[in-house]
Amino acid sequence: MSAVGMSYPGLSTEVKNHLWKTIGRPTLLYGLDAIPVNKGLMSDLNSTQGSMIKRVLGLNKRSHHSTLLHALDLKSIDTSIMTNSVGLFSRIFCIDCPVRDLQSRLLSHYMLTKETFKGTLISRLVDNGKC
Repeated sequence: MSAVGMSYPGLSTEVKNHLWKTIGRPTLLYGLDAIPVNKGLMSDLNSTQGSMIKRVLGLNKRSHHSTLLHALDLKSIDTSIMTNSVGLFSRIFCIDCPVRDLQSRLLSHYMLTKETFKGTLISRLVDNGKC
């Protein structure tokens, strides 16, 4: 992170936090709203976020990061992925494309049978109470 200037000693904590939220975090989460994420990967992603934030702020890597993330007003990785998934689902229905047709059929199937296909976007939304 220091190679890209995020650990520069002259930067305030607020600036470092803003850089993490606008550059680092989106990079870490890129594409995860469209694929299934298991608990092991979710744990690794949360750990990576905590480690990166501590590194950027110059804190000891062995310190706990849950309180730090709360103080910086950073959402958990699973909350961010779910927010991104809901946004993706919404954007799919704004354009005329084959993906919209597929999602429409999957949603119709769920509405009629209360069944989803594992690994689909609809399944993720239903499993997390968003649909």
